Parts: sequence; structure tokens; C-alpha cells
Amino acid sequence: MMQSTIENALTNMLGRSVTMQKLKVNPLSGSIEIADLRVGVDEAKIARIASQIFMGKILKKQLSIKSLEIHGATIRLGNEKFKPPAKDSSWLAEASEISVRESAVYLAHYGISLEGITADLRADKTDMRFEIEIAQVKLNARPLNSAPIKLTGTLDSGSDLLAAISAKVQLGIQTQIDLKALLQTPQSVNQL
Repeated sequence: MMQSTIENALTNMLGRSVTMQKLKVNPLSGSIEIADLRVGVDEAKIARIASQIFMGKILKKQLSIKSLEIHGATIRLGNEKFKPPAKDSSWLAEASEISVRESAVYLAHYGISLEGITADLRADKTDMRFEIEIAQVKLNARPLNSAPIKLTGTLDSGSDLLAAISAKVQLGIQTQIDLKALLQTPQSVNQL
């Protein structure tokens, strides 16, 4: 019963069908585990999510996440523009630590894939620090980077997850791009 309630709430919030194969909740410890979460028609799949939340804050309509681990996420973005969920002022969603492992993002319209993504985000009261590594970037299935791309920076959102979507970003990038492979692709780079 709890699983269908959460699936319905996420479906309403995202405006897309959300299902999960398995949900395990321990209210005493605040641990939540989800297996095989799916959003929309192949828009997003997450193999496993493990989370620790502060259970006492739920009664105050606050989703306060101690830690969130996402493993094996695959996100496919098509031609539609991403519309972040509207912030429901009656709920607060915050996170102290988020980690992402073995994940990928596909931008179908541009023929771009970002594979082997790992990310760590840590929040305090004023900002959220992040480190993201992308093992492989491909344009029309052709590798562009000879070494992982590393992004580091901060978001000025504190631990507020919905504020992070529109927060100011300070960003540092470290990469090696194979310009020869980029210039030899049949699709025009101007589309990017």
C-alpha cells in the first residue's frame, strides 16, 4: 500500500508515470530502499536507490535526507524541454549528502551520451558542493574524450533540493576532448 501511495505522489509531482519494482522502508531507522524505479516511457530508470531520512521531520511536512545513494541511473532526454516540478510550499525537501554511481545521460536530439557518471554532493546551510566525473562523452556514438571529465563547484542553494534546480553555480572543469573526433562527426556541432 505504501509503495502505490509513493508511486502516485511521484507521478503527480513529475507529471509522468512512476513505478518501482520493490520498496523497503524501515520507519525506526529511517532507511528506504527502492529497486528498479522507472519514470515515463524509458525516460529514466534507476537500478537501486538507498536513503536515510530523518523520520521525525515527516510529521512537519519536511523530507530531510541524511544520505541518498543512486546506482545505475539511466536518463534519456528527448526533444521536450525539461520542466522542473513546481515547488509545493507546504513541503520542504532537503539533502545533506547525495551520491550517484554507474549512471548515464542520453541527449537524443543531439546524439550525445554521457556515460560512467559518478557524482558526490554535500550540503551545508549556505551551499551545496559537488564533484562529478563523466568517464565517457560520445557524439553520435563516437568517443570525444580521452580522459574522464571532472566538474567541481558549488550551488548557492544550501540543502534545498528544489532551489538547487535554479541556483547560481560556480563551476570548474577538467577534461581532454578529442577535437579530431568531434570535427569528423557527420552532424554539425553548431546544433549543440
